[in-house]
Amino acid sequence: MPVEVLSSDLVHTVDAIELPPAGGEVLCRAERRDSYPVVVTRSPEETMERLLQLVGEARVAVITDETVAGLYAPLVVGALQKAGVQVEMAAIPPGERHKTLAQAFRLLDWLTGTQIGRRDLVLTLGGGVVIDMGGWVASSYMRGVAYLNLPTTLIGQVDAGIGALS
Repeated sequence: MPVEVLSSDLVHTVDAIELPPAGGEVLCRAERRDSYPVVVTRSPEETMERLLQLVGEARVAVITDETVAGLYAPLVVGALQKAGVQVEMAAIPPGERHKTLAQAFRLLDWLTGTQIGRRDLVLTLGGGVVIDMGGWVASSYMRGVAYLNLPTTLIGQVDAGIGALS
């Protein structure tokens, strides 16, 4: 049966949608397609140059693990700070067993104590565990802040570059 719908100064006639009986169902479909760049670099210098371009004026919260912090944080954090970027860093214990909701909540609590805001960036530096957890934390903090994955392992590269597509 046609129904009149008022919007602004216009009157539209549309077909009414019959509601299902109580307990009935309405079939809905949704489809989503996302795209994002995967940048491949060939040297630490090229990586830092590209990272600085992507960071721009944002403050950066680095999420890493204790092992990676010792190996790569001096290079990454040092390059960011040398370029005048304000950096905060948190290192979680390494390993899959530390990919927990409790650990993610600790990271969220840590972020709330920083100056990182909605227009800033979470940088995940590490392997699959750090990338998985850091991405979830970034999506939860302030209803979602931008994040960038800087993988340091092959599994991290697959998680960061391909795993998000499936």
